Amino acid sequence: MFASLLGHTGSLVGFRAVCSCGWTGPTEYPDGETAEWGSAADWGAHIGRIAAVTPPDWLLNRSDGLRDNLTDLAQEQPLQALGVLAAIEQWQRPLLQQAVDAARANGSSWAEIGTALGVTKQSAHERFSAPKRRRSAAE
Repeated sequence: MFASLLGHTGSLVGFRAVCSCGWTGPTEYPDGETAEWGSAADWGAHIGRIAAVTPPDWLLNRSDGLRDNLTDLAQEQPLQALGVLAAIEQWQRPLLQQAVDAARANGSSWAEIGTALGVTKQSAHERFSAPKRRRSAAE
């Protein structure tokens, strides 16, 4: 029971996990030990999905280093930078499609894929769905 304030007395009637990102757990658990475990499990499932789309630090560090090196190369030797960037683009596009296809095969939603890519679910779907790819190949 909470202290009375302005004629209102509050009480804790249950638990529901919430996140600073705006996510709210799917279940409100009644007060008690089960409530703590249940809301903790909901939170774990939520944060697990976020962790799944967060690249590992070692890979981000390599990516940042490559970006910095290519930025310098573009200033010093722009034609060499263009050659490297063209080569990266040739393997990056199919790899991106493979990752999206694998995510979909593993049950990821377009919203989750969009979040991982930093775009909306609609943008992800329009860019990577099979009908879009078939139209692009026909053009």
